[in-house]
Amino acid sequence: MKYIVWFILTILVFISNVMCIDPLVLTENGLVQGFEADDGKFANFLGIPYAKIDEDNPFGHTLKVPPFDETFDATDDSAICPQQDDQDFSIVGTLDCLRINVYVPDEATSHNRLPVMVWIHGGGFRRWNSNRHSYGPKFLVRMGVILVTFNYRLGPYGSMSLNTTDIPGNAGLRDQLAALQWVKNNIAAFGGDDNNITLFGESAGAASVEFHLLSGYFEGLFHRAIMQSGTVLCDWVMKEPDLYSPLKLAGYMGFETDNVEEALRFISQLNAHDVIKATIGIGYGESFKPIVEHEFEGVRSMIKDKPSSLLKQANFSMPIIIGFNSKEQLRNIYNYLQSPEDYFERSNKTFKAKISDYFDLDDEELANAEKMVRHFYIGSEEIGEAIVDDMIEFDSDFTFVYPSIRSSRHYLQSSSAPVYLYMFDYAGARNYMKYRLNMTSTSGAMHADEIGYLFHQSYYDLPTTSMDNMIIYRMTTMWTGFAKTSNPTPQANELLPFTWHSSAGQAEPSYAVLNEFVRMQQLPYFRRMAFWDAFFALYENKTRW
Repeated sequence: MKYIVWFILTILVFISNVMCIDPLVLTENGLVQGFEADDGKFANFLGIPYAKIDEDNPFGHTLKVPPFDETFDATDDSAICPQQDDQDFSIVGTLDCLRINVYVPDEATSHNRLPVMVWIHGGGFRRWNSNRHSYGPKFLVRMGVILVTFNYRLGPYGSMSLNTTDIPGNAGLRDQLAALQWVKNNIAAFGGDDNNITLFGESAGAASVEFHLLSGYFEGLFHRAIMQSGTVLCDWVMKEPDLYSPLKLAGYMGFETDNVEEALRFISQLNAHDVIKATIGIGYGESFKPIVEHEFEGVRSMIKDKPSSLLKQANFSMPIIIGFNSKEQLRNIYNYLQSPEDYFERSNKTFKAKISDYFDLDDEELANAEKMVRHFYIGSEEIGEAIVDDMIEFDSDFTFVYPSIRSSRHYLQSSSAPVYLYMFDYAGARNYMKYRLNMTSTSGAMHADEIGYLFHQSYYDLPTTSMDNMIIYRMTTMWTGFAKTSNPTPQANELLPFTWHSSAGQAEPSYAVLNEFVRMQQLPYFRRMAFWDAFFALYENKTRW
């Protein structure tokens, strides 16, 4: 009787898919029930489990989800992975967090399969989530694509490594790979084209996109890539693993031992909130990041070598959009005003601190390198209020801009596929980070500011201007145009009077300036990038990553 009911349900779902995607969809794990949106013509399927975390080893491998016993109610996206909230600094989240959200335009059917865009959220590999509050779908889905967002493990749960088969590291990246495999296996049931998937992300999400490109496991899982303000070459992406972190976490919680396995068993059974508190308590808030893995038989290494070496070895051809914002580290003004006396020193944003973190230099080399960078950006000035803008340029260039240029050059040299470079430079009411920091009167775009023009976010209470709406239209038209055709501007029109040219075949990448006056220009920040070219030529063999 059970199989007869299952057969009937399968037939009903198939019929509904032929006519129009119904909020009831049959996935590999069983039926999921979504709901129709009240702010657009699309269906929401929220919080679907795509994988699970091993309760006995929450720092280890991603596990498969067993079949659903009954229809899964896909109406709740509140589950997020354990982390410290970046607003009120409370500890939030649960280990039952490997959930995926699928947003499906009503026109998607089995006879009209739509392109798919899969988003990886940012947050420095230690915070954030994929819910509608942050990444609402209506701007993108109205352009005729299916949008998918998902959570992945963060902080110690996402990046702890003990160099063992059970905890090799990069658990968060393994979660992401499991999500991509879920999309490949199930998206056709939602009316998606599983042979037309674009992977895109911002900040740590963008670096994650590139890690998947370089892992060698992406074949068939996605077909285009967009990297917004983040690459594997950014100085904040990688860390050496601390093989004794379980001892330190357990010790903070009052469990004293000198045996790593005992400490690991102890923290594995702790409430996840206590583990996050301990992580912050021992000063490891930003210490758990992706690592170069040891290779073990039967274990797929997500990161086999340092990023600069992986890029040199890259041998694939995939259409790519890669870019950055015009004033990525503008938030340093906000941070500086909160504690002007020692902000740069305390936050390790001095020339010496940034250089020594990325380059393995002896004392004499470090002194010379610091002198060189200091002279270029601020001359003989002391670090203080008078040179805050210059420090912002330095931090933006070193942390985001030059890594984007370096990555784009690798793809231009190694691939025949189109590579599109951009700089987002619009300052409007929906600039995400400016809005949150109450800096909307400043010019340019800081880190994460473009997100408000791709996703509907519930934060904003300012009126959206006609130009803001124009930028929303342009950004979503270009991003979905790329997802559909590998060309972000397949056809110019009055609202987007512009052709975004690929840099393929160019010695130096041209780039699109994305603001009110969208246009093409040659190599951005030419003088500053030329300086970093010379600097890296001098110290390239000394890079840690």
